[in-house]
Amino acid sequence: MKTFRQLALPTLVALLTLALIIAGMARAQTGTPGDEKAESANNSPTGETLDESSPPAANDPTGVLEDDPQPLTPGAVTIVNDVVQVQGRLTTPAGAPITGSRTLTVAIYDTSSGGVARCGDVDTVSVVDGLFTMSMDSCTADDFNGDALWMGIKVDPDAEMTPRQEIFAVPYAWALRPGAIVKGADSYVFVPGSSLVKNLSSDTTRWDIQSNSAARVWRGATAGTKIVYFPITLPAVLYGQNVTLEQLTVYYKCNNATNGYIDRTVLNVQTDADSWVNVIDDGTHRISTTPASYTFTLSSNNVISNTQGTLSMFLTLSFANDTDFVDISSIRLRLGHP
Repeated sequence: MKTFRQLALPTLVALLTLALIIAGMARAQTGTPGDEKAESANNSPTGETLDESSPPAANDPTGVLEDDPQPLTPGAVTIVNDVVQVQGRLTTPAGAPITGSRTLTVAIYDTSSGGVARCGDVDTVSVVDGLFTMSMDSCTADDFNGDALWMGIKVDPDAEMTPRQEIFAVPYAWALRPGAIVKGADSYVFVPGSSLVKNLSSDTTRWDIQSNSAARVWRGATAGTKIVYFPITLPAVLYGQNVTLEQLTVYYKCNNATNGYIDRTVLNVQTDADSWVNVIDDGTHRISTTPASYTFTLSSNNVISNTQGTLSMFLTLSFANDTDFVDISSIRLRLGHP
């Protein structure tokens, strides 16, 4: 793989038209220098400039691709090469197309002027009737990471052209930049029953953990209802967006629905050290004696951010004795990114 090197340059600045293709993203780049064209005609040792007219045809037979394919092991997946293809048309100041070999220096910056190049490449390309193709293979995904970027280019010993050309993505590629709106990319968080915490340290609630990570819960010695909490840890921001709680599902089973069942289901979102808002508070009795689940569609107070993201999930269990139990298998949250 080639590395970027700096050249000693005289004062010539050229003009160009570029077609920049980055991993399936295409954008025509047109140089718009000011008085540099006249300066190029007077000072260039080669008397050359890059024309601002039409870019080369896509099937130009003179293009030179210089990618570095890597050997693949049997069964390996072939992935697209990390090559930035630059195409342009090179002419004299009078507009006559150039034919011959020319050295191009291309660099990628995160500023429109000055600064240090993130990556770059130097290639000697074959120019036929003004048309050329250069493959810049020294940049990586770390360089093209969603930041605003500009491309600078030099021809032979000329100075870098001004202004640098800003690199734009085609509209569908916007979905890859930081803060992109990601649709249809639901995520799920499962909380095992084994993570439960009893409400008060003095509660007599007892439980055994089953091999499937379910918690088998009894009331203990003291009669009455019992409250058990399920800590939920999840990111409040994903893909640069606040997370939306779309759905809550509880998986459970009652041993004897007459003597033990789920009496209440509650989900809250913390808004401060001592305050919260309610997302769901449902008093429907859940009495299935076979493995079952119930689901809520969440629509109120269900968007969490980097300032309010702690969730409080708890179940109230009703027991008539200390013999019958309720199995809480798991809790599932569906997270949306609308």
